[in-house]
Amino acid sequence: MPQETIICEHCGSTNIVRDREVEYGVVQEKSKESGKPIGDPKTYFVFKCLSCGERVFLEKFETPVN
Repeated sequence: MPQETIICEHCGSTNIVRDREVEYGVVQEKSKESGKPIGDPKTYFVFKCLSCGERVFLEKFETPVN
């Protein structure tokens, strides 16, 4: 399976590595009116751009089990 190239959305560099401080984050959207969580939580892997220093987030896609 070919590996996908990650591109920094801030500077366009492909010089990206896994962030050693934060491996991944789980995010869940909240309703603006009630403040309660809506939708399913999503897991994002956290990378760091070595060119500009900004963090890059890549959603972890899970495959269904057949």
